[in-house]
Amino acid sequence: VRVIASDGYSRDFDSAGVARNGNIIVANEKDGQPLGSEKWPLALVGSDVHGGAKVSKIVEIQIIFNT
Repeated sequence: VRVIASDGYSRDFDSAGVARNGNIIVANEKDGQPLGSEKWPLALVGSDVHGGAKVSKIVEIQIIFNT
């Protein structure tokens, strides 16, 4: 799974690590309020998202198939 930000930054995640993982969330709000301009429109957050794996300003999520 590839998560891509508006500035071209991207991170790849193993599908087994993100499938049905409630500790990795794509959010459009924080504390009931829309994300601020530094993270809008979507941000990858959660207790299983650390350091460089955090992606803000998400504009695309791709499913990458390895053949």
